[in-house]
Amino acid sequence: MKDMPLWLAEDVVRLVRGRCLHEQAWCATGVSFDGAKVRPGDLFVALQTALYDGHDAVAAAFEAGAVAALVMRRPSHVLSGATLVFVDDTFLALQALARAARQRVQGPVVAVAGSVGKSSVVSMLSLSLGAIGRTYVGDLGLQPRLGVVSALANMPMESNYAFFELPLGREGDLAMASHMLRPDVAVVTSIDVKMLDVFGSVDAQADAQAEVFEGMAPQGTVVLDRDNPYRARLASHARVCGVRSVKTFSVRARAEARALSVALNAESSVVEAKIEGQKISYTLNEPGAACVKDSLAALSVAATVCGKVPECAAALPLWRLPEGCGNTKTIALPSGGTLRLLDASRDAIPASVEATIRSLGQRKADGRKIMVLGDMDSLGLLSPEHHMSLVPLLREQGVDFVFCCGDTVRYLYDALPAAMRGDYTPSSRDLALLVARFVGAGDLVAVQGAESMTMDVVVDALEALGLPHHTRASYM
Repeated sequence: MKDMPLWLAEDVVRLVRGRCLHEQAWCATGVSFDGAKVRPGDLFVALQTALYDGHDAVAAAFEAGAVAALVMRRPSHVLSGATLVFVDDTFLALQALARAARQRVQGPVVAVAGSVGKSSVVSMLSLSLGAIGRTYVGDLGLQPRLGVVSALANMPMESNYAFFELPLGREGDLAMASHMLRPDVAVVTSIDVKMLDVFGSVDAQADAQAEVFEGMAPQGTVVLDRDNPYRARLASHARVCGVRSVKTFSVRARAEARALSVALNAESSVVEAKIEGQKISYTLNEPGAACVKDSLAALSVAATVCGKVPECAAALPLWRLPEGCGNTKTIALPSGGTLRLLDASRDAIPASVEATIRSLGQRKADGRKIMVLGDMDSLGLLSPEHHMSLVPLLREQGVDFVFCCGDTVRYLYDALPAAMRGDYTPSSRDLALLVARFVGAGDLVAVQGAESMTMDVVVDALEALGLPHHTRASYM
């Protein structure tokens, strides 16, 4: 949909109440405020903050193929005939486009919040509902307040279903995002230990996640994890916001979307479920109870927005975990044999790390099972305890060696039995070299850590083992 017409010049000028020095006859296929990410056909919005002035990037945006720019003053180094639209405030202008985009799309808008599983639920929704209609996934990045405005402004009017994953930044972020999105359905996945340094307690974090309900209409639907201890608290928030319909999903309890039986195999999960009274069977070509729970959340949404549960479930065997969220890669080694990599480098909270360790234990390996773990950050004063609490699980799941990097994860490393200690370094870059030299054919290696730990460098080093020797230098 990216190359389809998104905004006509006359509509933009009208919506933002713009002033033009020249005739505007362009058509934009996208909207961008980041000068480094402008694509041909984009409308560039010159945002201005205390640390950044987008007017300095307007010339480069035109060079990259922008068709027009929203500005508050004339930028330097821009040709006299440039297609500029002058506004009083570029951020308010971007908000106006976002609101107009939301208003013109008639299909359901789904917001997904929570501590863990958001990316999986959104990708499952995009795949399953994509089998019956046109879907749009809004990319908010790590900035809910700015990201939601940009994601809405880029939403094609032809979308039958739109999905937005909402990251939690600070108090008030999701309320603002919700009022912009006005979601028809809001999903809150599990609430778990995360961002304690920001919110102080899991209770406070649950309340912040519940802000996603604030922009919903009474006829909207909330979908919650029945197995999570904060389900009742979240449901209460939904009722306070006036939302009448609250549904639940569960892998073990009675719920509108529940698993009747689950067979967890080494490389897949076979599920029998009951969704809104319909019995269905489907297979996920990814193992793990967490993936099954995410699929139940997605099918609960499908039942709500279209009712075509069997058709949506039929698409799920094609689903794969999002990059860096636990997806498996097989690396053919030049010396012979293969190395399997479980890449969970994108994020790490206790629940997701526990799921990765269980997945590592469940899978078969011809060689050793190796866990490479960086700090789980944002856990506040209890961070050492949360790290050390993983030691019994690592032993129970038969992990052979553990490699660690970071400050707080050192507590975990020191608590391990001596035979399980692979190595420890403060930085992921140094650890990458050690791990790459240690692993061999038949090994199964899981890599995980907080985004701040840049565990992707470990992933890169392991993937480089599959390259010819003369091309590895930049990775090692």
